[in-house]
Amino acid sequence: MAKKSIIIRMIMVLTVSMLIGCGAKSDISKGNTTIEKKINHYGEAIITEVQREAPDDIYTDSGIVKTNEYIGMTKKMEVYGLTFFASDNIPDEFMNKVATTFKEMFPKLEGVNASKQEEVLENLYKYKACLPIVTEKEMGNISMDLINEYSVCDIIMKVDDKQTMEVVEHLLHATTDVGFSYAYPKKWGFAKDSEITVVMNKAIEDRNFNISGYEMENEEVKQRILVQEFAYWLITSEWNIQERYGSNEQEWTLNTSQKVEKDLPLGKILYNATVAKIMTFPKAQTLENFKK
Repeated sequence: MAKKSIIIRMIMVLTVSMLIGCGAKSDISKGNTTIEKKINHYGEAIITEVQREAPDDIYTDSGIVKTNEYIGMTKKMEVYGLTFFASDNIPDEFMNKVATTFKEMFPKLEGVNASKQEEVLENLYKYKACLPIVTEKEMGNISMDLINEYSVCDIIMKVDDKQTMEVVEHLLHATTDVGFSYAYPKKWGFAKDSEITVVMNKAIEDRNFNISGYEMENEEVKQRILVQEFAYWLITSEWNIQERYGSNEQEWTLNTSQKVEKDLPLGKILYNATVAKIMTFPKAQTLENFKK
């Protein structure tokens, strides 16, 4: 998104590469026997095998609970299948705002494809999608074990400016990277012939999506990041919240639903066939609360 966000992603990629690229493993103890289990990640972020079964009711919010699972992380919450970790430096009020924002994206309304919505949220839980919430100083100190054991596509960084889109963007990254890619593999997967990739490449070709800031050697990581960023731009433009809350980056030119319909109709079709049927934008007051 913005230059700061790109820098954050590069730090995350390097950190994850140090761990996963060296064959990260998780220990599973049974009695006196310890079994080493390697956890594979696509694009150095998305776990490739189901890690746990989804609960009977995925629409639950654990609230903020104390934890000592990972160094530096003292509290966590699980909201509609998505896990968040944070330190005591992150106010509970901020975490609760994040939880409210995420829940409002998945309303139980007439016309919603309830079974598909549940599948997307259950995928977040089954593949352990996680968003650490950190301060800028904590950004490079996220536990290696946490990164290995969860699908960590990005982070939410607690800042004072542009906070609304900082939160919305990264909630969407987790949702599309994990929830959508497994629920709609042909439409939202990372293959070169997936529908989202085809639409993205059209936007790149037409110079509506500028990817000059995404130079990296690992092609799998690059593909994942490009798709998640494009998905963010497409969805928030369809929601018509870029003009009010976005930072008018040169990375993306189609910042309204009308512009997408006119200049990237394939994107409109994809959005209507999937996103529009299972989720929506948070309430205006919720978005405004992050500016306070």
